[in-house]
Formats: sequence, structure tokens, C-alpha cells
Amino acid sequence: MRLTTKSEYSLLALIYMARHGKKGYVKIEDICSEYGISKKYLEHLLMILRRNRYLKTKRGAGGGYALAQPPSKISVAQIIRLMDGA
Repeated sequence: MRLTTKSEYSLLALIYMARHGKKGYVKIEDICSEYGISKKYLEHLLMILRRNRYLKTKRGAGGGYALAQPPSKISVAQIIRLMDGA
């Protein structure tokens, strides 16, 4: 099965947050530099995930993105369906 870039980048961002989110909120620049994803494109994807309550955000110096649910509650299939449809 081949993933679209939309699904692949969304999953990579969620995995990054699951690994590094224990320290607090993750900055979008960190994810972009880790995986070489365009910041503008990743912002669009994270906005979709936030609207569907997979992420929460915080503004300010210590802000960024964090998972809104425990990683064990998020499945790959859910994210692929959200990003690419049924």
C-alpha cells in the first residue's frame, strides 16, 4: 500500500510528537528540520489534525503542538482515513 504525502507527513508528525512530547509542546520547525517537510504544508496538515481533535496547541514562547490523546488511542487507519478519505 502506498501512502500519499498528506498521510505520510501527518503520521511522521504524530510519531515525532509521541516521541518528543513528554518534554512539552513541540515546535513545528523541529518537525520540519527532522523530516525535511515544507513548513507551510505541515502547518496545513497540523491544522486538519487539530480541528479533528488529535492535536492541541499552545501559543507563546513555550508553545507549539502536542497530542490531545494518548498515542495508544490514535491508529494509523484513522489518520489515513482523515487525510485521504475512505
